[in-house]
Amino acid sequence: MLSVMSGGASFHPSSGSSGVATASGWIALLQEDDSALRKMALEKLLECVDFLWSEVAEALPELEAMAEEKINTDGSTSDLAPLAAAVASRVFFHLQEPTQALRLALEAGPEHFDPMDVNSSPYVERLVAAALDAYVAANTTSKDEPPKDEDKMAVDGDTTQQQQQNLPMDQLQAMIDRLLETSCQAGNYTHALGVALEAKQVGKVKKIVEKSGNDLELLKHAIHLAVNVVQSKAFRNETLVVISACLELVTDNSAAAPHLIRVNQLLNRPVDAAKVLTALLTTTTTEGDEDAS
Repeated sequence: MLSVMSGGASFHPSSGSSGVATASGWIALLQEDDSALRKMALEKLLECVDFLWSEVAEALPELEAMAEEKINTDGSTSDLAPLAAAVASRVFFHLQEPTQALRLALEAGPEHFDPMDVNSSPYVERLVAAALDAYVAANTTSKDEPPKDEDKMAVDGDTTQQQQQNLPMDQLQAMIDRLLETSCQAGNYTHALGVALEAKQVGKVKKIVEKSGNDLELLKHAIHLAVNVVQSKAFRNETLVVISACLELVTDNSAAAPHLIRVNQLLNRPVDAAKVLTALLTTTTTEGDEDAS
């Protein structure tokens, strides 16, 4: 039986599902000056935090302070900060504060938080959802309409606008880019398109449609979302302009033409709509003559 003594505190592993009966010994070691002991304590806490999170929660101030100490006194990069952030992130997850958990998970880095994990856990799934919510909120607040009340409210009651602003936006952006890229690679263009539209990222809308090969069904879905879901008139028009350009590249012109006409009408471009209609009628007449002959 392993026993670690520190400042009168002891730690005794047991055969429970987490492997330990209490985290008090490892928590006590966080106060030690020896960085090796502190690192060991963090590694052990990371192993048991999902089972003993309520006990580890008492050490959140120490964990967050350690997570912020990214540089050692000698100028080297701290290997304790990512571990402390990973442990604290798990605690906030169990406290049902996903935005705080996400902030710390991003600080912990991909070694401790991989949103692309194929064996996704409830922890990863919840934090990915929080990341999407924060990304959408961050982008909508910079557009021409005020953010919705639900964008300011907590996800399940904990995410405030201030908390979202405290997220490392460069890391959040990189994470969302990876998620969208992975969705496209998996052929889940509809999901990626929905995220891009909700976040009012017209450039990403264009890239997603292009990655789909200007798929007509996806473009029809994009029209539906732009008309029925997007509330900002300015962003709706930006999106429809992109959709119009992509529709012109669809291989089956006859199939795309009715939708292109509708988009031009929505954009108040009667001349363009008339040109498409004329071309469609000409093509239909020509095909009819060929069939008759």
